[in-house]
Amino acid sequence: MTSNYDKHIFRQLEDVLKKCDSLSQEIKDLKEQHKQEIYEINQKHEKEVKALNDKIDSLEKENAVLKRLLKYKENYLNYIKDFELPFDDNLSERDLRATKLKKKVSGCHRSFEGLKDYSNIRTIISTCIKQGKSYFEFFKNILNNKPISISKQRLNNDALKVQLF
Repeated sequence: MTSNYDKHIFRQLEDVLKKCDSLSQEIKDLKEQHKQEIYEINQKHEKEVKALNDKIDSLEKENAVLKRLLKYKENYLNYIKDFELPFDDNLSERDLRATKLKKKVSGCHRSFEGLKDYSNIRTIISTCIKQGKSYFEFFKNILNNKPISISKQRLNNDALKVQLF
């Protein structure tokens, strides 16, 4: 038999256990709530850190460009002193374009000798064009044993116009 006192203690224990269960559930809910808040805070800070790192990378690249400009300023500004010099390297890039196209179309040259022959022919063609001479006439004269000279002279304005248009 259980006395009234024992029943009273059991009821108090039941109440305490119910409160413990309730508090335990509240703690779990708070943990979940805080997990989400912590996750959101971390996400926000990660975005800010990424933005700062991107800005640092950008500034480092700009700094590298400025250092290079200062180091080679004489080379970059040569065309101001000598008006016959082109201010860009489009002619050089144009010379390389034919070789790159050849590689893209055929994949490669079949032999090293073929590569050397192709390079020599491209060099002659490019030099003739830059000097305003006909490369067809040049090759025709070579085949007829009447070579013409290709001197290293600067481009005149007419040759530039022919080359650009």
